Amino acid sequence: MMDIEKYGVVSFNGYTQAGSFYEQIHSGRKTRTLRKRRKDRRPHVKPGYLFPMYWEVRKKIVDKPIHYIGMAICIAYEPIKIADYWNDEEFAESDGFEDLDEFRDNWFPGWRDVLWLDDVLEAYYSLKEQGVDTTTIFNWGRRQGKATIVKFLQLEYMMIHFRYLKPCGVTVCSDNTANAREHGHNLCFKEGPTGTCLAYTL
Repeated sequence: MMDIEKYGVVSFNGYTQAGSFYEQIHSGRKTRTLRKRRKDRRPHVKPGYLFPMYWEVRKKIVDKPIHYIGMAICIAYEPIKIADYWNDEEFAESDGFEDLDEFRDNWFPGWRDVLWLDDVLEAYYSLKEQGVDTTTIFNWGRRQGKATIVKFLQLEYMMIHFRYLKPCGVTVCSDNTANAREHGHNLCFKEGPTGTCLAYTL
């Protein structure tokens, strides 16, 4: 049985062609979320720590289908550029989108109308592979007056990679290690307004 600390809270909202984010989290399909950096520069979550997930946390409970989504463990937390995952179908799906087109529409609307996008991406990937500073292509874009392309290449978010911990439905006492292990649990902690101890399997 493990004792893992908690850090942070993450609120979700929104629907895609693949369904609501909370349903995708429960099914295990959505395992990533992208966030803007906090103004105070503090991290949203920390790798190896647990964090609770809520649905539209600032909205009244009576006005939404679900409030508490569940508990998750942070696997990774790092800055990523949208351009680096532009052709990554698996990443798009793990972020909760039906396919790459929906992922692209969400993070860079109007991308279909941007001239030279494919050529610029090819050059960008080539420079990265060669270990060349990618600011070279940013500078080229500025000289060419391609502000939209430069903005696209600089799109950066904090990526939270997480694993939803699905409760097994057995309430155990965190002090009763033998009971928890008997049910095959290796994580147990108090959760919810009642303070009941719920067992999770990692």
